[in-house]
Amino acid sequence: MSSFQVLTAQTEEQQVALVESHRQAAELRELAARAETSALRAQINPHFLYNALNTLAYLTEEDPAAARRVVEKLARIFRRTLERSADATTTLAEELEFVADYLAIECERFDDVLHVKSFIEPETLRARVPTMMLQPLAENAVKHGICPVANGGTLIVRTSLVRSSNRLRIVLEDDGRGMDDSRLAEVAGGNAGVGITNVRDRLQLQYGDRASVTVSSELGKGTSVVLEFPYEPADTIAGALSRV
Repeated sequence: MSSFQVLTAQTEEQQVALVESHRQAAELRELAARAETSALRAQINPHFLYNALNTLAYLTEEDPAAARRVVEKLARIFRRTLERSADATTTLAEELEFVADYLAIECERFDDVLHVKSFIEPETLRARVPTMMLQPLAENAVKHGICPVANGGTLIVRTSLVRSSNRLRIVLEDDGRGMDDSRLAEVAGGNAGVGITNVRDRLQLQYGDRASVTVSSELGKGTSVVLEFPYEPADTIAGALSRV
């Protein structure tokens, strides 16, 4: 075998090894993302279920029609959770439907206090996103931003496609209590609660430096959370979003 043939064989072996290394790294990232998703669900579901059942117990006596609506939305939430239990990602359409059911239950809990608006760019609905990425952010906005304010407030959900860089942008903003500079610095430094920290870590795990989470806030005026990461369309999406 000539020196050229030996060099060619070695190069091919290195290329095969490199491809295999990339494949194994991708598998490890997928497994890690699934593990983090499971951990997040373990932290959120009991807390959310406890609040939802308390709401249901109250509404059963005070407003049976509202109680039935809560039961229907809870059923959808947990059916979707079970169906996606092994998936690290989902479509943005499905994620928004999940959040819509969650927020509808919160609106029943905080009648005349919580209001929700959405501005969804249709093309973004087929984007692939981490499962249960938005619910903890919505919960933070409701719990820490809007509910502490006497007159409540509004949570706005926006999605758009940044076509110049082929990136998905998701914004959750509220006009609630907001944060002072010291608390905002804690959030920016990663010393926030489980929800936003987990979302930031999962985006970092999946997209690396291509993902960003930007939090801005002003005490007495509200908080905005902006997520940006590469737009990766799924082959198919669920039915058109109609409840957010």
